[in-house]
Amino acid sequence: MSENFTFEPRKFFEERTLTHFSNEVRVSTSLLVLFIVNGSATLQVYEHVYELNQYDIAIVGPEEIYTLTQYSRNLCILTYELYQNFLEQLCPEIKNMYIKKHVINAQTEQVLHTQFCTTISKMIYPSLKKEAHATLEINIAYASLLSLIVHHCAEDLEDTTNNETYVQQRIHKILEFINAHYYEKISLGTLADYLGIHPQYLSTFFKKYLHMNFVDSEYGALRQGVCDAFQSFPFNYGCIFKLWICKL
Repeated sequence: MSENFTFEPRKFFEERTLTHFSNEVRVSTSLLVLFIVNGSATLQVYEHVYELNQYDIAIVGPEEIYTLTQYSRNLCILTYELYQNFLEQLCPEIKNMYIKKHVINAQTEQVLHTQFCTTISKMIYPSLKKEAHATLEINIAYASLLSLIVHHCAEDLEDTTNNETYVQQRIHKILEFINAHYYEKISLGTLADYLGIHPQYLSTFFKKYLHMNFVDSEYGALRQGVCDAFQSFPFNYGCIFKLWICKL
């Protein structure tokens, strides 16, 4: 490859090879696709735990809370990150969807796994070329990857949060649960189970209506932010939430 040749900076997606990891809990800000090149690891998304082995593929959706643990020393992951602006342009309805299938097993789901691997290969090989159409091929490949995820791994969320009464009722139930479990560590999964909704739906609800991520409130990182967010709600709601976050 010519030393003078460089691709235009990617504003919509990014490919990375990861070999160093930590047990840090993260909140995904984009759509992540993880291809296990070598080794093994445990992926936790909310309360769900998945064992990843060589050639398995994992998907983490936007705003999902996840962590990698129990990873082998030889773990190597090829990561594809699809940024929000790319998702919004190609598939704006994805904001009303959640990832229902986080892992594609290389051994037990060969047909779907082959489809994903074929698409990923189309993202790798053009990046090694210097032809003018290489960038176009990569864009098409990323679009194909997004299409696979939407059709095989995602599902629509119930779009009922536009109703003001519904929002108020949801907030009331959240605070009711928090007050009833004041001395317990509350996780997003536990609260979502109580409400009968998907954890990602609840995470989106927190961000949209309370202007914060649940993981922040869980660890007390945005205590003042929570108080500010509740200024527009009835006084008793704010008091309950202030008591809860001060105990963390």
